[in-house]
Amino acid sequence: GGDDAVQIRNPGHHTIVVMGYDGEPYARLLPDGRAQRNARSPATYLNEDRYADVALPAAADAEAAPEWRPFTSTGLLEWHDHRAHWMGSGTPPQVTDPAARTTVFDYRIPISVDGRPARIEGTLVWVGRGDDDGQPVAVYAAVAAGGAALIALAAVGVRRLRRRGDRDPGDPGGEAW
Repeated sequence: GGDDAVQIRNPGHHTIVVMGYDGEPYARLLPDGRAQRNARSPATYLNEDRYADVALPAAADAEAAPEWRPFTSTGLLEWHDHRAHWMGSGTPPQVTDPAARTTVFDYRIPISVDGRPARIEGTLVWVGRGDDDGQPVAVYAAVAAGGAALIALAAVGVRRLRRRGDRDPGDPGGEAW
């Protein structure tokens, strides 16, 4: 899921517009923190599915004037963008060693800031893994070490409790507490 979303936070008093796949206005983040999506942008619907496997409604028209609909008002615009993730199934062909960190591709997402063209640039990276289910070996090692430490602490605690329970209450040789 690390390639699932792109985020923009509006740090100032700007209007930021994200362009859709056909160059149409897809989403915008306003200076007051409100985010809106264009109900006529095909990207609005294509982004609902990881592989863009959706039927577009008749209203989806990249050439039509935008129809802005509220999306969020947190000052953060977050969306799924197919330009920033691997669209294939399975391991990307660039990855020849699943355990190694590998650049899959660079991407650009066109935006405008106060009407001036700009872009979001990024790199999709395969972070490497050590097993077949996608979890890095280090994650399993950390979980195993943490689990072992908890079991050891529990065993010590149980042992101390048993010792206290076996003592004669009148025995002054025990611990003061």
